Amino acid sequence: GTSTSGRVLGGNSLSEGGSAVVADDEDGSTTNAPTTTIALDHQQAQQQEIQQSSSEREARQSFLAKQETEMEDVRRRREETIKAKRKAAEQEQEQHFALKVSMAKQQWDTLAARLAGDGGEEESLGNICRLLGVVLRNAATKSDPKYKLLKTSNQNLWTRLLRFREVVAILENGAGFERRVVGINTQIETEALRIEMERDRINVEISQALNESSSPDTIASLIADLDALEVVAANQQKPAAVCVADEAPDFELSHVGAGEGGLGVKRILAILGAVESW
Repeated sequence: GTSTSGRVLGGNSLSEGGSAVVADDEDGSTTNAPTTTIALDHQQAQQQEIQQSSSEREARQSFLAKQETEMEDVRRRREETIKAKRKAAEQEQEQHFALKVSMAKQQWDTLAARLAGDGGEEESLGNICRLLGVVLRNAATKSDPKYKLLKTSNQNLWTRLLRFREVVAILENGAGFERRVVGINTQIETEALRIEMERDRINVEISQALNESSSPDTIASLIADLDALEVVAANQQKPAAVCVADEAPDFELSHVGAGEGGLGVKRILAILGAVESW
């Protein structure tokens, strides 16, 4: 008298959908076990793939963030190194300029004392100071090369400025002007060239004698000749380093301009600042 509708009969009964009927639910419905299991497995696989993808993405983001942090640290350290080097260079420049200014002030005080001893007036020292300031300012701020070339052949410039050896020392040792002698005696030039050629000849002979294992006496003789030549070169007449006479000598003072990193102009401006305070 028990109903067998929907139950498995001998394991051969099939439902309309082709799935084996395994049980009746209390409400009389049936459950298809293989279809449900596949769906659950597929859902779990999708969830695992999502979780794995999320983990890989987080790991990749963490790696990129770490790389960015390391690169930022490298950039920061590089910037700090550059700043430290720049600061050290600036401090070195300041010390260098301070030394140049101090030496220039000594030269200026020497000039003031000399003019006072020679009966010079304070106004003449003021005129020298003003003209020196104009020369320095022009050399630092104007691009025309003529403002960076001071010629003793310019009688006005010679009389009012360049005839004072202390001023020339300030321009050379302080502001960085370079002396270029013009009209050098031809005999001196010729002698210097002869000495240079003779020096080269002796050095070549010494090298050959050493390579050929010549006798010690031969090598010693060549070395003695070279020493004698160096003595002649040291005693050779050279142009005076500082002008002391009132008659204009033949030399020029030229400035290279800005130079590397603008140091040439900075050096002029440092001396100009000191001159304007005198």
